[in-house]
Amino acid sequence: MMKYLRTTILLVFILITIMSLGVVVLAQDMLSSDVVLRPQVTYRSAQLRDPFVSVLTNEAKPANQGLAMEKPKIDPNKFKVQGLIWGSKLPQTIINGTVLRIGDFIEEAEVLEIDKKGVVLSISGQIVNLSAPGQSGIIKDKTKEE
Repeated sequence: MMKYLRTTILLVFILITIMSLGVVVLAQDMLSSDVVLRPQVTYRSAQLRDPFVSVLTNEAKPANQGLAMEKPKIDPNKFKVQGLIWGSKLPQTIINGTVLRIGDFIEEAEVLEIDKKGVVLSISGQIVNLSAPGQSGIIKDKTKEE
């Protein structure tokens, strides 16, 4: 029985080796065949632009262009805290009917902190503390130090 098993394994090994050699020979034959030359195609249209050519230019822009834009003023009073879940691994808040976690955005504001006192938002670089429901609206405003 053991001799029969060894013979079978040896035959299978020999067949696999022969088949793999045949695949290698076929692959080499395919690689050595002639290369197919393709014609070069150019885009020609009387009135339309070439879609493969960039429309962007490399013109230098003045250094102060774009920097003079003013950030829009956002009214922090439009954000109303309706609920808080704090003291867990995943604190959450409900602002204007939207459930948010730390790092989420509502309109232009990012939620930075959630605790029992309220929610800290970053609105266009301005830090705004919104109080918990049942307390007064905004605790205090301060500009983000960068």
